[in-house]
Amino acid sequence: MEQAKSVCLSSASKITQLRQLHVSRSTMQQFFTGQPIDQTLFHKICRILELNWQEVADLSDLHIEQIPEARNGSGHNLPLPSVSQFNLQWQKLKAQVKQTLYEQHRTIHLLNLQNLPIAALKFEVYLVEKLPRDLCVNVNTYLKQFNPQWEFERFGLGDRNERLDGLTAATKYPRLIVLGQPAAGKTTFLKYLAIACCEQDYQADHIPVFIDLNTFDPELLNDPNVLEKLVQQTLNLDTLTECQEILDYGHLLILIDSLDIVPDQGRKNVQFQLRSFTQRYNRNRFIITCRTQFTDYTLPTFRHVEIADLNLSQIEAFAQAWFTAEIDIPQTHEIARQFITDLNLPKSQKFFQLAQSPQLLQLLCWMFQYLGRLPDTQFELYELGLTRILETASPPHPHHTPSIYLDIDIAERYRLLSYLAILTFEKKELFIHFKKLKSHISLYLKTIPSFSIGPTTMADYAKRLLKDIEIQHGIIFERSQGIYSFASPRIQEYLVGYYLLRNFDPNHLHKSLDNVTTRNWYELFSYLTQRIARLDDFLLHIKYKIDQLVARDKKIQIFLSWVNQKSMLVKVPYKIAAVRAFYFSQAIDHIFDPRISRPLDFSHAVNRALKSSLHDWSLACHLDTELDYAFNHNVLEELDSEFVIDLILNCLLVTLAHDLSLFMTFAEDRDLAIEPELKLALNRFQNQLPDTDRDAADYQKWWKSNNQAWIRNLRLVIIEHRNVGYDWQFNQDQKALLRQYYNANKLLVECLYNNPRVDPETVNAIEATLLLPMADIRSHQYL
Repeated sequence: MEQAKSVCLSSASKITQLRQLHVSRSTMQQFFTGQPIDQTLFHKICRILELNWQEVADLSDLHIEQIPEARNGSGHNLPLPSVSQFNLQWQKLKAQVKQTLYEQHRTIHLLNLQNLPIAALKFEVYLVEKLPRDLCVNVNTYLKQFNPQWEFERFGLGDRNERLDGLTAATKYPRLIVLGQPAAGKTTFLKYLAIACCEQDYQADHIPVFIDLNTFDPELLNDPNVLEKLVQQTLNLDTLTECQEILDYGHLLILIDSLDIVPDQGRKNVQFQLRSFTQRYNRNRFIITCRTQFTDYTLPTFRHVEIADLNLSQIEAFAQAWFTAEIDIPQTHEIARQFITDLNLPKSQKFFQLAQSPQLLQLLCWMFQYLGRLPDTQFELYELGLTRILETASPPHPHHTPSIYLDIDIAERYRLLSYLAILTFEKKELFIHFKKLKSHISLYLKTIPSFSIGPTTMADYAKRLLKDIEIQHGIIFERSQGIYSFASPRIQEYLVGYYLLRNFDPNHLHKSLDNVTTRNWYELFSYLTQRIARLDDFLLHIKYKIDQLVARDKKIQIFLSWVNQKSMLVKVPYKIAAVRAFYFSQAIDHIFDPRISRPLDFSHAVNRALKSSLHDWSLACHLDTELDYAFNHNVLEELDSEFVIDLILNCLLVTLAHDLSLFMTFAEDRDLAIEPELKLALNRFQNQLPDTDRDAADYQKWWKSNNQAWIRNLRLVIIEHRNVGYDWQFNQDQKALLRQYYNANKLLVECLYNNPRVDPETVNAIEATLLLPMADIRSHQYL
């Protein structure tokens, strides 16, 4: 009854044909309510609705060979052979199919370039409820009640029911639609069933027919007899009539892959033909893969199942097979055991969840083999894993014209994918209409000077480019006709982060992002940290990247060592990270604003240092509220005297240093606790200066001849007693790098403190290693 009503709702022509039977309304109502009617009339109604009358009548107890319904192409009845009656031609055909399937599908290719026997895999599935007809054919209606945050991975799928062994489900249900997103294992499951059939572990009396719709000429998919011809080509039969006779005999296991990703018109025709094809040749078994339940034409007699996430036993079996695929020795068995042990640790829970996806499990196995450990963060997983996926090319489909995507290198592929990620991420678009993607791709292609599409329209070219991405690795794929998405929100977020890291320009935080977006870098970074799911992983990864900016510059590493040493020696009541930030910024203030380097009179220099915005104390103030209060109120009274002394001595060295007398007066007036030896040394330097009140000309003459040596010696005294005042003499590249490094840390700290979702342990970990040289950062990791 449910199937019959569904067919009527989907086709007005069926209702017209039913009316032409000239049957009373009460009789028709009896049929649709499951009450008895005349058998001949019952058969006629079932034929019009393209339903299998035995299934509708619930004659499941009868064996299919007891129902004489098979007919040849001429409509004549055929004898129904049992397995023992198969003729020589049938046996020969089965042997040929077996050989072909063994050659093409007996193993799967792994990321470590090894082959794994497909029979070593195990599959489980969920029984899935059918979506209502109006949702199946109307994506917009579905999206109105869809929660993308929680149901993204199951877009276009009904509710899950019982979980079954995959082979059990395929045995129990003669007609299956296998659902699941890209890389869920749908195609592999079909190949697994085909090989199991060849090895007589499943439906031994059937011949498996594996049909990948993507490998056929699109013109063929528009043919009125498309499915018969697909079977004919797959079995390498000479004539269509011969194919139809074999189909009529039955005992074929017809496995159809990629129902929803063939070209538009071909897809509609195949879906339209499937219903009548499966009814006419109902003695065969049919298993079809499809990403979602969104189809142009529903198949009411099919049972829907969804490939289930991997459980622990499946993960263990796959890991064992992975590590022993290359060489089966005790050492590799031990690596596999260690991998499972590490994956089961409480701190690895996030990776265990990812390992339930076959593709991500492969990545984790590969990284464990490559690194000797699990990744530290999800961003490290995506960084290495996505690079591995992008550099692994799949052979192009025979009837698909490739685009520029296959010719560009990995860096350019990253740039394209990141570009699309940012444009869609900003607008909170998890599902993107093709027209928008086409527009984004058009903008991207304009950035490639040598690009030319010739006579092809941009829309067609964009579609080809998206198809290449989908075929190669599925990072972006079509979820339903005309609607695309990234394979995962986490991948989309990673690509945004990837772009931000590699286009990081903290010197121009208000500069637009290379015309990619109207949002400036600072806003986009902050926006990302508000939305990203694995925020702690992301911030730790950003911290790592910031440290790497200066990791290879030996002079900057020495400078950072000084910053750390000075910060540990000074006795002040502030956070150690804030102290490091204070001395870092004090030492390179002239980088932040070149005007500070110009000689000034001492009073102006001190005023700038204590109160002016030319000096950047913002990072130190972000890190410590007491420092923030001091710099925003009465600096001299609130700021610790250790800082005041070092700050003013530093000012002395960037002004006309002969203003030393002003410093001494200033120190006495504020009662600064200058150590006696330093005070004596400063008085000696002050006594070396001629008296400007007596003879200004004589003073200028002396200063011109002696200032360089006098200032150099004064600097040495300040360095000796206070360990400040170094002239680091950074070159222009180092200055730019230091500015970038400082601003990046400032932005990181702002995001760290402005987001309540950050774990306190993450805050502590970042503060503990902020502005440290790499050697000290590494030592912190082992404390």
